[in-house]
Amino acid sequence: MKIFTIPDLHGKTFWMEKDLSSYDKVIFLGDYVDSFDHSNIEILHCLNSVLNYKRDNPDKAELLWGNHDMGYIGNHTKCSGYRYIMAPDLYRIFKENEKFFNVAYQYKNTIWSHAGICKSWYNTLKQYNKELTDENLVEYINQLYYTHDSWLLEMVGHSRGGGEMPGILWADKQDLIHKPISGFDQVVGHSKVKDVREYNINGNKIVFTDCLDEVENYYIFED
Repeated sequence: MKIFTIPDLHGKTFWMEKDLSSYDKVIFLGDYVDSFDHSNIEILHCLNSVLNYKRDNPDKAELLWGNHDMGYIGNHTKCSGYRYIMAPDLYRIFKENEKFFNVAYQYKNTIWSHAGICKSWYNTLKQYNKELTDENLVEYINQLYYTHDSWLLEMVGHSRGGGEMPGILWADKQDLIHKPISGFDQVVGHSKVKDVREYNINGNKIVFTDCLDEVENYYIFED
């Protein structure tokens, strides 16, 4: 399996210049919208280009939610760079295409998500689902979006200005480094880095990929 990972785009479209034909999967880590550098038209073009790639490659492309994307759906937290004038259009686009998105993707013992899964948030999930195990973790997380417990996806920890557990859309780099879940490697965006950065913590790997503001580099997973 060869997997190409595309981190937070925020209106960027230069990923379209990459030859992705040799990869088995292409995983987008979310945050397609909101930007201080790109126009409304550029943001729409970015989002539509990702959706079109998914339509053309339904089994190959995996689209994950980011916290900026969820800010346009329901009562979810609005993020920096929020475009009020675009909100109706982005709400419509995301809702019409929500079947294309998931919160997390798993291959063997590696989990891709926007911000990552911390131990404290995992323990919070177990309080709401007594049958939660490592085997059904990602399935349960993806189902949360469609349930009345979807607010669990919006939990914001102290490191990002909240007062809750650091959730899968909001966890900060330091949250993951100090208290990741055990038994899984993780690939995440959200926390800005100067280049793709890999940490080994208690035998598990965490890869931070949100570097496109600094350098055009992508994480490639192979087994």
